[in-house]
Amino acid sequence: MIHEQDVQKLLNYITSHFGVDPERWFHPEGYQSIALAILDSIYSTGNRYTGVLNLVNRYCGLRANEGSHPEADTATDLIETFYRWGGVDEFVLKTNNRWRTSSKIHAPYKAYAALEAAKVLAGHSIESISDVVGRFDSRESREHSDIAREWLMITGQSSALTWSYFLMLVGVPGVKADRMIVRFVTHVLERPKEISRHEASRLIEEVADIMCVNYIYLDHTIWRFQSGRPYLQEDSSPFE
Repeated sequence: MIHEQDVQKLLNYITSHFGVDPERWFHPEGYQSIALAILDSIYSTGNRYTGVLNLVNRYCGLRANEGSHPEADTATDLIETFYRWGGVDEFVLKTNNRWRTSSKIHAPYKAYAALEAAKVLAGHSIESISDVVGRFDSRESREHSDIAREWLMITGQSSALTWSYFLMLVGVPGVKADRMIVRFVTHVLERPKEISRHEASRLIEEVADIMCVNYIYLDHTIWRFQSGRPYLQEDSSPFE
């Protein structure tokens, strides 16, 4: 249950640190490619984001060398690329990334999870950004659709973090309640134990609704703040 006093405390902290004008925050770029959004979301959990960008850039470079335009790759394009390159193991070699879905011995590569995610989307005819935005315009569809359930059944994806992040990367409003967001909210509310990811995301959404700002923008600003990155545009005062 979300308590009004928690929302107000979080709102006060956010407005005092970040200001009230989202145009003065850094905005994430996102993607116009389903394939790149899949890769970014699947590889993002538990790793430094510079490594994720390296993976995406290697994929783009390899695809460009084939004479293709990776910035427009669909889910089916990603599937066909896996098979053309020789499957998961060869994809791992070509992209020079051996990250796995968990720390367990013999856990599948994240490349495997990315391929399975592409299969889920392609199987439901989700190939373009407009397909995603049109299909997931409600919380019910984002959290309880067959597509969401199938994504969460992929090895290492049951927390729904990568699913939420995939949607955000293609422009569907949401909050990726990863460790950065959870720690931020827990700290602001002075909780003795970390709050749940579900509660953290709901609280951030409540604050964003009050401020009339995009969930993604607020999520990204908190992430930059927590990770020690610049979180306000240098040429602006956030409190005007």
